[in-house]
Amino acid sequence: MNNPIGQYSREEVLDAYIAATAKPSREALAEWVKRYPQYADELAEFTMAWIQSEFSTEVEEKTEISNRRIQIGMDMARKVYEQRTVEDVKQSSQVNSQLDSLLQTASFVGLSADQFKDKCNLSMAMMRRIENRLILVESIPLDLIQRIAQTLHQSTQDILSYLNRQPIIPTGLRFKAHQPPKIAQRENFFDVIRKDDTLGDDQRTYWLSFEDENK
Repeated sequence: MNNPIGQYSREEVLDAYIAATAKPSREALAEWVKRYPQYADELAEFTMAWIQSEFSTEVEEKTEISNRRIQIGMDMARKVYEQRTVEDVKQSSQVNSQLDSLLQTASFVGLSADQFKDKCNLSMAMMRRIENRLILVESIPLDLIQRIAQTLHQSTQDILSYLNRQPIIPTGLRFKAHQPPKIAQRENFFDVIRKDDTLGDDQRTYWLSFEDENK
């Protein structure tokens, strides 16, 4: 990389981060965020995905519980859809029903990434994990799914369908030298909330209050 520091691209910084870091750690992350504060969110998100890719163990699947929760979500989604006003239907028709990106759809309805994550009451790191489908769908509070749906003028079912698609591998991990890309394992929403240092105390308390409902 021969560019001045201010002109480094995200991909160049992530590639250099991988090359210079033996394994992901809070200390390494802090050092690189200090060097490249403009990529703080990307470095934090990448580090979380890297840790998960390197050290996570397979999560025991609870198919029966998962299917039951998804069915409950689908039933509630149908009720929400039936109660939507004519205005909501018109707004929804302007947005691509096959969601390719929550953040891009937010931009389409006039919201920046920061405004979108604020309306969802999340940190940017957590918002990007939701965007990349790295969270177990059955662990996500229905309150959050409804917030996302209402903000994007989509039905709850549309959001559930998006979240149930395959996880997105972060760009840096996708091109990690000499290794085939790994399918990221999804994490429990509440586990990530607990370890997200960028989340405010009030936000953390709010979301953890839903944990008992999701068991």
